[in-house]
Amino acid sequence: MIDPEHLVEHLSITFENRWEWNDYLKGWFDHWPEKLAKETVFQVFEEIVEKFGIHAILGEILDKLYPMVYEVQLCGSF
Repeated sequence: MIDPEHLVEHLSITFENRWEWNDYLKGWFDHWPEKLAKETVFQVFEEIVEKFGIHAILGEILDKLYPMVYEVQLCGSF
């Protein structure tokens, strides 16, 4: 698995388009939230959105991340 600091770079280098990397991204977001602070996962999510846009992420992934992002935003961490 790719660590959080290298995920955006890995997506850019390894995959030609978002359709190819969404399955990988889903697996990443299934694995890391249990091992990292929610704020760290949120930062990675923000980096992906800034680089590729929100439209590049499958709705299934967004549905999974929404509760965590909402909690981080609600707590005022960012």
